[in-house]
Amino acid sequence: MDPAEPRVFRHERVHNQVDRGILEAFRRSSVDGPYPYPLGWVTVRAEARAETV
Repeated sequence: MDPAEPRVFRHERVHNQVDRGILEAFRRSSVDGPYPYPLGWVTVRAEARAETV
């Protein structure tokens, strides 16, 4: 069985990837990272915003 493709969220300078139960958070402008977190430690809060043109 082939492993599932990682789930990826990108927005501006932030890149988050979930792969095999681990969330990795990257910042494009930072030399630090990635920061790996087990999914059991993660809470997600989503906020809707108006799209700017």
